[in-house]
Amino acid sequence: MITAEVLLRLTLRMPPDALYNQYGIRNATEFKVRSLNLGVSYYFAIDAFNENGVTGYAGEVVHLKDSAGKE
Repeated sequence: MITAEVLLRLTLRMPPDALYNQYGIRNATEFKVRSLNLGVSYYFAIDAFNENGVTGYAGEVVHLKDSAGKE
């Protein structure tokens, strides 16, 4: 059996052309980003990488809502 390490890079921007935070994620199936605010649009992009290189970004706009569904 061959097991491979999973390495991901999560980039968070607010708005898309602003400064950003990057998180390195290793061998995880979930990751919590804290200190986000309701009513703000966040732009997330994630890519995977290993010794063979880096994938292209998969990006998505995320609008945060509270438990009642309000932004």
